[in-house]
Amino acid sequence: MSNAKRTLKKFYYLQLSIRSKRRKIAELHELAISVGSFIYDTEKVRGSKESAAPYEDKIAAVVELEKKLAADIKRMTLQMDKVQEIIEQVPRDKERLVLQLRYIECMKFEDIAKEMNYSVDYIYELHRQAMRNI
Repeated sequence: MSNAKRTLKKFYYLQLSIRSKRRKIAELHELAISVGSFIYDTEKVRGSKESAAPYEDKIAAVVELEKKLAADIKRMTLQMDKVQEIIEQVPRDKERLVLQLRYIECMKFEDIAKEMNYSVDYIYELHRQAMRNI
């Protein structure tokens, strides 16, 4: 596999990772809010250990995941120019568009087919041809 193809593949998976982290952050925010909405008795039972609020671990997880997300986004923005240069090397417009939709917009082949009004098989063929040209 050529460096260009590896770069496109890595970029694609990096974007999927970013989307996954964003979904997880939203889920953790929702959990933190829902757990934090309960009213807890502030009276301490004698001899019991003071425990952290139940949402604190969710907030800590959000903060940690947001740091990882920021690092991934930084890597993605640094790679974006290289990815666009690779795609611009493809001479045919249809093939170039398939690569843009797949790797820049992170679309599934089925969605690209709908967007371009072609069959999925034809999109696969355009993708194969484009990858041969890079």
